[in-house]
Parts: sequence; C-alpha cells; structure tokens
Amino acid sequence: MASAPERLGRVVLTNVEASGAWPSAAELPNLRAVVHPVVGPVFKAMLGARAVRQSVFSIATVEAHPLDASTLDHVVDGLTSSPERWQRLVRFYRWQLDPSRRASPLAGVPAMRRFDRPVLVLWGAADTNVWAQVAQRLVGDLPRARLEWVERTGHLPRLERPAASLAAVDRFLAEAP
Repeated sequence: MASAPERLGRVVLTNVEASGAWPSAAELPNLRAVVHPVVGPVFKAMLGARAVRQSVFSIATVEAHPLDASTLDHVVDGLTSSPERWQRLVRFYRWQLDPSRRASPLAGVPAMRRFDRPVLVLWGAADTNVWAQVAQRLVGDLPRARLEWVERTGHLPRLERPAASLAAVDRFLAEAP
C-alpha cells in the first residue's frame, strides 16, 4: 500500500494488527514464555502435548472445532519444526513485546490514507486478540474501505467460518472497482 499501491487492485484485511494493540492481555503470558531463555525451551517442548496446544490456541477462536488435532499440528509444526523456525518466532515475539515498536504499525497510516483502491476489512466479530476498534480504525484510515463482520468468530474467521468468509470475499471481488 505504501511502496507500490499501483500493484494492488483490491485488498482484503482480516483480523490484522494495525494500531499497536497486539499482543492482547490473554496472549502476553504465552509470548513471554516463548521469549524467556529458560522457560522458552520448556514451553516449546510442552507444545508437543495436544492439550497444551489446544489451550494455547483456544483464545483465537470462539468454538474449539476449528482447532482439531490436524490443524494444530500444522500450526505448531510450522512454528517449531526446526531451530530456525523457533528462533524466528522468538525474534518476532521479542519485537512484539518491545515497547518501542508500538508506534511502528501507526507509521503506515499516512500511506493508508492515500490508498485509493477498494479494501474489505473482514473481521471476526468476537476477536479478543485484535479488537473491533482496530477494524473500525482501519476503515477510518482507508478511504475506500468497508467493514464486514463474521459473526460467532474470533481471530481466525477463515478457519472458523470458511463459508461466510469466502462468500464475503467473493462478493467483494465481484463488485465493480
């Protein structure tokens, strides 16, 4: 949006951090555990247990069904399957926990306000990780944005309500520019 807006015809944003509001209070203990030099390796080992995986990721959805064992395996394996992947997660969480980075999501606001293409802000109505106010702020900062809520859905609308999410994107893409 900032460096090459001409390359984008339309944009769909869904439950993204955009105002320095992440991580949420519910996520902080897990982020702190991952980056802790002693607790981090123990936490990583504990993620091998399905019950721990389910507990850690349960804050992202309204209902537990999208987080079946296979889905959790893919998510956790993608984060922990090699030392390099784990270290990338540790670096990202350290950055997220750094108070000095709170302004970085806001640095893009001037470019967002100049972006003149259609934007769909598709948001899980019950997201407790990235709040509804962030979605509303995005719509206020993007001149051609509109907000569509996916009801009974948390942070992962594409996973929790795939049919409703896909229908919203299909409608958006079918509209005239």
